[in-house]
Amino acid sequence: MAENDKIKVVGYAQRVFYNNGIEYRNFTPDLVGNQITSDSNTALFTYGNFAITKNTEGRDVINYPSKPYSDFLTLDSIGGTSEVIDLVFSANVNIKLNIDNTKLSNFAYFGSSTEFMRVTLESIITKWPASIHVKPIDNQTYDGVYTIENYTYNFYNNTSNFKVKTNTFANNYDVIYNTGGILLNTYGNELRNLVVNYSSYNILYNNEEYRILNFTGSTNLYDDYVMILVNGNPFPTAVNQPQYITYHIKPNNTEGEKFFAGLEPFEDYLLNRLTTPKYKSTFDYQYLTDTGLIYNTSTSVVWPTSDGYNLDFSTNAYVNYVNELLKICISTDETHSDLMSRFLVSESISNFDTIPRCDGTEEETSGQKMNKTLKIYGREFDEVKKYIDGIAYANNVSYDKKNNAPDQMIKYIARVMGWQLTSSVIENDLLKAYLNVPAPSYSGYSRGLTAAEAEIELWRRLILNSAWLFKSKGTRKAVEFLFKFIGAPEGLINLNEYIYAAKNKIDIDSFESVLLENNYDTDLISYNVDSDGFPKTIADTPTMYFQKGGLWYRETGGANAATQINQGNNPHIGPYDGGVEYINQFRSLLPDFQPTVLTTSTFTTSVVELFTNYNNGLINNYSGDTYVGIETYSGVTLDDCFLYVADIISDPHPTAELTDCGCDLPTEDLSLIIDIKRDELTEAEQFNNCSIRISGYTYVDSTNTNFYNTPYVFNWNYLTYNVDGSLNSQYYVSPFISPTCCNNIVNGASYLYDEYIINSTTGKPTLSNSGYICCKAPTINPTPIPTGTHATFTNFGFTTPATPATPKTLVLSPTVQVSAESSIKGDSTVPAYRGKGCGCYIGCQWRLAGPLLGQMYTTNNEMYLKFVTPQNNWGTTGTPQYRVTVQSDSCFCPLNYTIPQSILDPYTNKIGYACRLTATGKAVLTLAQANATYGTNNSLLYQLFYQKSIGLIGCTGTNPAPLCNISLGPIPRIVTKVSDINVSVPQISNGVGPYAYLWEIITQTGKYSNYGFLTSNTSAAPQIGPINATTVNLTNGTFEIKLTVTDSKGCKASTNATYIATV
Repeated sequence: MAENDKIKVVGYAQRVFYNNGIEYRNFTPDLVGNQITSDSNTALFTYGNFAITKNTEGRDVINYPSKPYSDFLTLDSIGGTSEVIDLVFSANVNIKLNIDNTKLSNFAYFGSSTEFMRVTLESIITKWPASIHVKPIDNQTYDGVYTIENYTYNFYNNTSNFKVKTNTFANNYDVIYNTGGILLNTYGNELRNLVVNYSSYNILYNNEEYRILNFTGSTNLYDDYVMILVNGNPFPTAVNQPQYITYHIKPNNTEGEKFFAGLEPFEDYLLNRLTTPKYKSTFDYQYLTDTGLIYNTSTSVVWPTSDGYNLDFSTNAYVNYVNELLKICISTDETHSDLMSRFLVSESISNFDTIPRCDGTEEETSGQKMNKTLKIYGREFDEVKKYIDGIAYANNVSYDKKNNAPDQMIKYIARVMGWQLTSSVIENDLLKAYLNVPAPSYSGYSRGLTAAEAEIELWRRLILNSAWLFKSKGTRKAVEFLFKFIGAPEGLINLNEYIYAAKNKIDIDSFESVLLENNYDTDLISYNVDSDGFPKTIADTPTMYFQKGGLWYRETGGANAATQINQGNNPHIGPYDGGVEYINQFRSLLPDFQPTVLTTSTFTTSVVELFTNYNNGLINNYSGDTYVGIETYSGVTLDDCFLYVADIISDPHPTAELTDCGCDLPTEDLSLIIDIKRDELTEAEQFNNCSIRISGYTYVDSTNTNFYNTPYVFNWNYLTYNVDGSLNSQYYVSPFISPTCCNNIVNGASYLYDEYIINSTTGKPTLSNSGYICCKAPTINPTPIPTGTHATFTNFGFTTPATPATPKTLVLSPTVQVSAESSIKGDSTVPAYRGKGCGCYIGCQWRLAGPLLGQMYTTNNEMYLKFVTPQNNWGTTGTPQYRVTVQSDSCFCPLNYTIPQSILDPYTNKIGYACRLTATGKAVLTLAQANATYGTNNSLLYQLFYQKSIGLIGCTGTNPAPLCNISLGPIPRIVTKVSDINVSVPQISNGVGPYAYLWEIITQTGKYSNYGFLTSNTSAAPQIGPINATTVNLTNGTFEIKLTVTDSKGCKASTNATYIATV
């Protein structure tokens, strides 16, 4: 077949759109070519559009290194018991199927899904690593009671010792805490013996865990105490003061992860922690209606927790949870599962079962021996079926892991696809890699991924993106993908791409005539130029191909960095030239052209360092064409910013140029002169540039006490435009503006300013903008602020844009004389408008460098406030950035504690206003017994700037908000009779009256279901009782209320109380 008859097979045909925007791509008609037949006209195969090649090489040889070996591992080096190690490897190394957990029939098909669910729930509850919930309520008398008593803290050993009354224990799982206790209803769960296994328990308080070092159990179950020794200081407020604190005595994280690692697949799904909320499971199932119709539906259920940690198994919330599961199981048994009983066995077999007596002497299922036997067979068949189904999905990989290959096989699938395997699990810290669960990394997860789980997910995503990576191999986007894939920061690597650009095309007619005159073939297919005269690539040959010698096939890291690779699908060795040889073929139109040298001339000249004479822009020893451009180091063109003129002139400082024989060359000495100046705009042009971008201005909101609160800073209304170029009615409002526009529009003063956004959750600052802000230019008698919050203007105060008003001379520091009592050395004046100026805006997010006087700035025997800016989280995560002065004014200096003074800032080397400490200010920053807050983070000066930095008070604020220490004691004795409930406010500590009260109902069940407030819930002692005449015929119930108290300072404290019916 002729070469030019080849047709390129495209992957997709032209897109065609049908109704409703449905896109369709048909296959190209060139996909199938001609049929090749035998002599008997029997079709052999399709040919014509496909290239057929053969490979006579042997199979590729892959060398699997057998060394170096890892270090020997022992139980001591790993740091765990044999039981823990066995559990870790059985849960993470043994094969576990990734079937579709949302379909219950994948777990129970031959057997009953209802029975399967019952067994699963019982198994989870009996194995759960239960905790004791300690609450400040006596579980016998329902009075308030201390949960921390006789608390002591040993600073040197970092240990705390305290005792706890057993009546405060909410112990739904019967954890043993008394010395003579035995395991009841725990089905052999030895962990629930706290007296024996206390080293596996922690104290959980405020999401922090403290390891229990020693535990002394009580003698009696009630009206007794246990003694606990823990590592750390979990309750610092309890020293010498008993506390009403709620916390957990729970198994440590290792025990918790052992529990989750040992769960069966369906148990693990019911307790799914990769969801929000945690323990959420979703089921897709069908249900059969009374009319015989079958509907598909999906339901999500969440296993409730009774106290924030323990699984609930005794409240109405758990009953509702189980009822939802039973509804799903019954529907599944009716439509998909329970085949042994419904289809595979005759109904007559089940008739052998007897009906139990209903007098209470027998269990309901005591006579169902055949049904029980069938369920056992069905369960065994389900286990076998599960693995048979798993074979069909052995090579499936998807993001949701439904019907996927097992996690342990993911890396092997990657190796089959050609990836060289590596591991991120560190061999000497296996327990941490498999059991250490970090905080959630993704929204929607209630926990993070262990190192082993994260590695599996990394390989899973690599497999799913392999097709795209293979198609993108060798491109910039593939390299960037891999760096982002491993989480590398953007600044780690800088990719520079270089291209060769063809500026002009050649004359093809002249080129062909040259070929004829030199007896070359005139067929352009043999040359690297197309019919239009532009360069083109030519077909690869065994001796010339793209990336030849490009160094890409050589090992570039590790011990074998210098090794040449001669195996694989493209073997070759050096020398490597970075692809120069391949590019060089485009430098010559005639392949392998060898010029003939007719004559040669050699001139030897001296080497002269050019570009050393910067006098008036003259550059000696340069001749030729001039190509001048101005750009930054990063390649940004600055032609619009500068004017430049280049010309060739006679060298004003000529240098003799001699030949080898010492003769002066008969050439004229020339030099290049370049004149550069900034492209300055006229005043009218500068004004026009401002006026076409800005509609007007406002002052920074002086009523916003949560931020700047200063009328001396301008906000600018920048015009915005729609996509079609029309003007948008919405402004872009920003305080940032060029100094030129600031001066021309409002005759203002400009200052550099860094704007940070404070994260409301973490409290960390993030730099959001940086530039010049425009402040109201100070004058001796400042003009009043225009009425209203928005000051409009026409032509920015100028009569016409062409003749802007002459800018006024700025007065940088309006001043008044100060009294002799507050005279400042070297500067006898202070701003008259301190408290209103721009300095409060600039320094609003600064904090003091520390709470102590020694952390301030000292010079010439005077001490000044020293500040730290928000950079690097106020210097806590990196090098701190200090400041002593603000250039604009002294608005930020607190009265009485400081006196403003202009000095040279040692950190910026600029003169500005500093805050010189008075005797009162120095006292506040000095440790003193007379005032416990002096010299601490709670002192007035430190809190003043701290609260400004987080937006708690305005930037011109002079008094920090009060610190809240209000607390509530337990609510008085809880009534246990089912009648009206009278409550009253408990003891209030560290509050300032008068107080405001808010009572709320949190939960109410059973006998208390119809209870509510009979009197106002904002009074000090409201009455609670039935709010309707509905009778609730129950003998038990719970009723939980919450009280929130707010004092006159706005400080709040809350406490809860639970009532239990005993009638």
